[in-house]
Amino acid sequence: MLSCQRDLFSLPDSLHYLNCAYVAPLLKSVEAAGTEGMLRLRDPTGITADDWFAPEDHLRALVGRLV
Repeated sequence: MLSCQRDLFSLPDSLHYLNCAYVAPLLKSVEAAGTEGMLRLRDPTGITADDWFAPEDHLRALVGRLV
């Protein structure tokens, strides 16, 4: 059985959210990653070629280890 995961989400303490089939609440870590990505796009002059390819290369390496 899973332990309580409430602290991973930004839901009100009084809410018990059960409908995840249609729209699920975002994890705080996903919310933070999205915010970080949007903030990086504020100034596109700071984006380098490595910013486009390094995350995908890292993901490929992780999937390769998994498979």
